[in-house]
Amino acid sequence: MKSRQFGLFKLTKTDFFSKPLFLFFVFFGISLSAQAYSPNTAGNVGDKDFESTGIRTSIVAAPEFKQKGLFTRSPAKKTPKEQLEYAQELEKNKKYKAATKAYDALVYEWPTAAEAPTAQLGVARTLELREKRLQAFKEYQYLINNYDVRHLPNGILFTDILNSQFRIANHYLMKIENSFLGTGSIGADGVAEAFAQIARNAPEWERASECLLRRGLAYEAVGRNAEAIFEYEDLVGRYAGTQVANEALYRAAIARYHVATKAKRDEKTLRNTLVAMSLAIQADPTHQYAEATKIHKEQIQEILTALLFEKAQFYDKIKPNKTAALISYKSFIKEFPNAKEASEAKKRIEELEAQVNQ
Repeated sequence: MKSRQFGLFKLTKTDFFSKPLFLFFVFFGISLSAQAYSPNTAGNVGDKDFESTGIRTSIVAAPEFKQKGLFTRSPAKKTPKEQLEYAQELEKNKKYKAATKAYDALVYEWPTAAEAPTAQLGVARTLELREKRLQAFKEYQYLINNYDVRHLPNGILFTDILNSQFRIANHYLMKIENSFLGTGSIGADGVAEAFAQIARNAPEWERASECLLRRGLAYEAVGRNAEAIFEYEDLVGRYAGTQVANEALYRAAIARYHVATKAKRDEKTLRNTLVAMSLAIQADPTHQYAEATKIHKEQIQEILTALLFEKAQFYDKIKPNKTAALISYKSFIKEFPNAKEASEAKKRIEELEAQVNQ
């Protein structure tokens, strides 16, 4: 567990209420209270390779260390054991708001007590029960950051904490998918960062790859296809050959298809889309999206064919250059021998060769 530093101050009544010093301690106390709930922008546990892309400040990071300040709520009981039992009784009676405060008071007052991890879990759990999901996610993260979550008391499992975070992140993902432009949620960036944090917490967890897939889904849901493609293809690089990776291949192909249909004159984009689709179909020809992907592939193939034939015609008729036209037509035939424009291309090759050889 990370170390904490607690300052102890001994002041006389006269010294404390001298105006400058009094103001200093007022602001100091406010600062401590605010600090306890300020976002922590650093990644905390696990593999740094799971850092999110394009997100400067995390809105799902855990609070800073909980240090008791001038305005921190005091426990209702005299010992950590009694305070924990008190908070648990409040939760049992469904007094969740009061239970949250009671659990939190224990963590602030006795952060190194044996009961502190259980109390911190209680903070997160009761916040989630109150549907304060974003706060709950952060408090679960605080538990992971500051306590030995692999040896928690009372049968608490690390995977249970991860599943709780996953459940919250997925809730916000569903809000994006089921609302107009993702309104009413923490946004695609927030959802992506939540799943990234879970993956950082446990890179070897069986659902870590699924977390990366859902990061891509968050961006795809709001039409940010370039970022979705990055996430999907990053997942494939990490977990190649798995079922989740095959799903990501198809999602990347779909996202590239949407990009390509808006960039019909970009040869590189069209070719990359065809490659992505071929890789997906090859990896899992029986996938639920296989047939739709084959249809989309034919559409992109037709767009690319028309573009390259138009390129050859440009050198042939609009800006005459017989050598360049010949090269373009021959390249076209070699790549698309069965295209509907192939017969016209072959005819022009014969005519141009005859003119060049005169």
